[in-house]
Amino acid sequence: MSKIKVVFDTNILFSGTGWRGSPFYCLQLARQGKVTVLVCREILAEYHEKLQTKLGMTPTQATRAAAEILSFSTLIEISGSLQVVLDDPDDDKVIECAVTGKATYIVSGDHHLLDMNEYNSIPIVRASSLSERAILPQISPTSTDFSAKKLSESPHFSSKNSPNLGSRIALRQTARNFIELMEAQVE
Repeated sequence: MSKIKVVFDTNILFSGTGWRGSPFYCLQLARQGKVTVLVCREILAEYHEKLQTKLGMTPTQATRAAAEILSFSTLIEISGSLQVVLDDPDDDKVIECAVTGKATYIVSGDHHLLDMNEYNSIPIVRASSLSERAILPQISPTSTDFSAKKLSESPHFSSKNSPNLGSRIALRQTARNFIELMEAQVE
C-alpha cells in the first residue's frame, strides 16, 4: 500500500503550530512519517507571513517554523495558473499543489475548499476526519515534544535546550534552504 499524500491548507499548518487539536495531530502524522506532506512555496510563504502577523513571531521564528514544516514535506512546484476557487482565488494554490503532486487528500478548515468536497477526484476533508478517512492510527498526545504554547515559546526551537546537535544542524540547513527558496520566489 502506498503512503497517503496530503496537502495541508495554510490554516491547518497555522493551527497545528500554535495549538493542540486535530490540525496538530495531522502534523504529528507527518512528523512521524505516517503521511507524506506535499507543500509548495506559495503555501509556505503564506504560512510564514501568518505566523508573523497573527502569532507575532519574529521573521527568524517564522522561518524556523516554516523550515520545520519543509523538513518533513515534499516541495511541489506549481505554475499558479489553476483557477478553480472563484470565491477565494488565494485557495487555488492548495488545489494546484494537490493536483500537481497527485495528493490523496486536501486537508483544510476553509469553507471555500470544504464546500467543494473534492477536486479532480481528490477529497477535501477537515483535519478531524483525516484519520478516519485514511484509516490511520490515533497519535498519542505524549508522542510529541511540542506543547500547546505558541511555537515561538517551544523548547523545540531553542538551540540551548535541544538535546540533539545533529537535528539542530539539520533544522538550520532546512531553514537556510527555506530562505533561499523564498528569495528565489521574489526574484
